[in-house]
Amino acid sequence: MSLNYGLDEIIQIKCSYIIEKYKNKLKKLKEYKHALKEEYEKKNKAHYVNRYMFNKEKEQIFKDLHKYKEKYELETLEKIKEKYNNYFADIFLYEQEYYQCIYKVFKNLLLKKEEIDEKEKQVIKLYVH
Repeated sequence: MSLNYGLDEIIQIKCSYIIEKYKNKLKKLKEYKHALKEEYEKKNKAHYVNRYMFNKEKEQIFKDLHKYKEKYELETLEKIKEKYNNYFADIFLYEQEYYQCIYKVFKNLLLKKEEIDEKEKQVIKLYVH
């Protein structure tokens, strides 16, 4: 048995072979394209997840910074309040000392006046006698 094929049949066989070959290549290209698309989507999702996590971390850092800033401002205000309280306490003590000095001066003046009045009375009594 010998195989005798006509020219048309040979061309048809070659064309069928080429068509099958290119169908397989096209199928492989589609699979490769699909794999690339899946890989891109995975990377894209990973990128968005990383970005989301970065934004969450950034937000947390800003919250912590805001809390620290509030705490620092509160401590600063407490220190300022303490300084002012000490300052006004010192002023109060100085005022007390000032008024005590004034009291002593007036008391001494009053005693001197009384002494002078007593001496005047004695002088007047002596003068009258």
